[in-house]
Amino acid sequence: MQEYNAIYKAGGYDGIYHRHYRDTPYYPMWQRAALYLNKDSRILDLGCGPGQFAHMLFDMGVKHYRGIDFSSEAIRLARKTGGDFACEDILTCDWGDYDVVVCLETLEHIENDLGVIKRIGKGRRVVFSVPDYDSPTHVRTFRDMAAVKRRYGKMVNITRSSEFEIENNKIAKKGHIFICAGTKII
Repeated sequence: MQEYNAIYKAGGYDGIYHRHYRDTPYYPMWQRAALYLNKDSRILDLGCGPGQFAHMLFDMGVKHYRGIDFSSEAIRLARKTGGDFACEDILTCDWGDYDVVVCLETLEHIENDLGVIKRIGKGRRVVFSVPDYDSPTHVRTFRDMAAVKRRYGKMVNITRSSEFEIENNKIAKKGHIFICAGTKII
């Protein structure tokens, strides 16, 4: 966890975590993720990081949001947006009541990613993204959308998916992020 706190404190690679959400290479992917959400839904954001996606959602009128991250520094930054954020372990904490779970650029960092997916209630909507590029904090990457569906498709009925090229990434230079939306089925 100290490694993540140091990364967030430093602003991440190229200061990305201290920028406005519109000024990050993730913004197009976040816009797509937001299309899969209803502003009246109760959104649970697992691995919310410094709250940039949450900030975008608040600007879009989302009222019912809770973000959880295990990095105290990420949560400190996220709380500047004024939302409901908690520094907790997403595998063991109480998630509260929610309609949709968002996991953007989180599952690739968690050894027990399938345990996170298993905790999501059957019938709940899920929006998640994972990359194809490696990073010192990634425990897995995905070659293509087929690999993503092989790993998560037995637990989530993936009904929408997109691929985004991401640039300005100091580690990968260029890479792809696969974003998926669907419903938890088991």
